[in-house]
Amino acid sequence: MLLTPAILELEQLRGSRVIIYFIGDNLSKHIDNTDVPVIYECLKSLASVSKLDVILQTKGGFNSAAYRIALLLREYAPHINILVPYQARSAGTLICIAANQLVLTPLSELSPLDPYISSSGDLPVGTPAFISAEDIRALKEMAEAWFGIDTEEYRLHLFTLVSQRIFPASLGLFYRAHVHVREIANQLLAFQLPEANPETRELIVNKLISGYRTHDYSITRSEARTLGLQISFATTEEERLMWDIYCACRDYMASSFSDLDTNNTSKYINGLILGGNYIAEYTAAKSNLRNDQPNVMNSAEWKNRLTWNWEPRIS
Repeated sequence: MLLTPAILELEQLRGSRVIIYFIGDNLSKHIDNTDVPVIYECLKSLASVSKLDVILQTKGGFNSAAYRIALLLREYAPHINILVPYQARSAGTLICIAANQLVLTPLSELSPLDPYISSSGDLPVGTPAFISAEDIRALKEMAEAWFGIDTEEYRLHLFTLVSQRIFPASLGLFYRAHVHVREIANQLLAFQLPEANPETRELIVNKLISGYRTHDYSITRSEARTLGLQISFATTEEERLMWDIYCACRDYMASSFSDLDTNNTSKYINGLILGGNYIAEYTAAKSNLRNDQPNVMNSAEWKNRLTWNWEPRIS
């Protein structure tokens, strides 16, 4: 993996230290609490750092884990920049708003922060596996806009129907998740916009959580700047190096798939955390039992490898 020259060049160009937090496209990996101690070990390997650049690639994950990672990054450098060569969606966006500055390219994308709850148990036909808290909130708006239902009687009837369809405790879970992400987003955004008044930060958080019609929406760098986030448009050299690093990580993971072993299991890498002299690979294993059966995930874990002895430097 030809990462070392690009990382060293980026560090020299920006006068920073660089770590990479890269999660692949395979659904076997997302941001979760197993990442936290691995990032901690990586940060410890950098010694003293005054300016830290985090190259982030992820489609999202658990908001609580993203919050913990963001706070951990803030412990290790007074100035944090997050560089997004392609995607920092959902929980990745939550990490981004804790940075002093985001460096984005024309391809970079953030996304809304509306929390999702996974369905469980025996689901009625047509029930999605994941439901956004904003989908629940949108029912009232839909009833009013589409069907003209705007009386107190109809609202009470709508709530009764929702409670019958979704267990009341689950509704409480949606509410708590919504309040939780709003609270932690406000707290993290204060790192990026310390001089902004609470009302300004609340407007940004409200837009990120409730201001988009779909969780799949892509927030470009221009829109993120208009929203009020601290956005730096990557220079030509920064963009080249960010993309080189993205492609090197992507290609390395794509080439990691092993042949099926005697147990009909293949292994592959779907996550990288690296910086300084430290690298950890997220290795997953899956079985293909029969041609007519879906792949089954067997195991997944972070494995540390102290390799690629990059020249140590202290910022």
